[in-house]
Amino acid sequence: MKKYSAAIIGCGNVAGMYGSNANKNIQSHAQAYQENERTLLKAIYDPDRDRLKAFSKKWGVDDAFTSLEEMIESQRIDIISICSPTQRHFEHFEFTSAKNITAIFAEKPLSDDLDEAKKIVEITKDMTVAVNYFRRWNKDLQKIKLNIDGNSYGDIKKVIVHYTKGIKNNGTHILDLLFWFFGKLNLEQVFKKYTPIDNDIGVDCLLSASKDIPIIFSHVPDVDYVYIEIEILSESGVLKINQRGQSITVFSIEKDPDYSVFNRLIKDNECDTRWKKCFEGAVGNIISNIESGEKLLCTPEDALITSILAEEIIQN
Repeated sequence: MKKYSAAIIGCGNVAGMYGSNANKNIQSHAQAYQENERTLLKAIYDPDRDRLKAFSKKWGVDDAFTSLEEMIESQRIDIISICSPTQRHFEHFEFTSAKNITAIFAEKPLSDDLDEAKKIVEITKDMTVAVNYFRRWNKDLQKIKLNIDGNSYGDIKKVIVHYTKGIKNNGTHILDLLFWFFGKLNLEQVFKKYTPIDNDIGVDCLLSASKDIPIIFSHVPDVDYVYIEIEILSESGVLKINQRGQSITVFSIEKDPDYSVFNRLIKDNECDTRWKKCFEGAVGNIISNIESGEKLLCTPEDALITSILAEEIIQN
């Protein structure tokens, strides 16, 4: 069975500073490669020598480079992760896609520049490329998508989203998830824009999905915590995706025992999702795509659609 050599561009948090070998909850690219029996983390690149040294020590990777060209030319690399700052993504996509590399696993977004993002889609069209909107690899969220596709919830009446940070940061994760659930999203109205922080802006807005499902985006400003909650209201009850996708609560309908003319909602089920397995699922999906053509759950084309909608919201 083939073992794939992996490398990482950029040694920041999601590349490998999150998580550790002692904690089996996979939280980074480095840990995903080390925990998968089909991959070997062979080399890492970062222009910052101190960060590179710390990363190398943490994950036991001896082949550490401050020159990307030297890393690519001196190593046999099958899968490469692009975890560099967003403003360098295009440069790194352009460079690696021209080399003899089989697959790219990239952090989102493709680029801060839509023209660059479109070029990335074009230059990687014949490659295996997955973009890390990681909730698509959460098996419990996959079940929700299957239920939506199969109309198990009946008619969806409304979706309400609460989120912190901005549209580019948390917002694109939600936009991608809802696009995956419901298909094409349309911007109907922007209600309010908040003071930008760290080059990102919170926005209250109204979107719509297929069958005219209204989606209300509500930004929570000026708080020191990360929060994403999605409430899907249907004719059969309410489904809540809590804590950035880490848990799910389902409410179903029953007769109110005190007011028999009314129905009420009761908590039917509450569970943690398998969010700690998302990186594992992504790497497995990439390998299966290489070997058998399995559909990638998040492609550059998917990521571009999300970026275009986010930019429309910001510019409206």
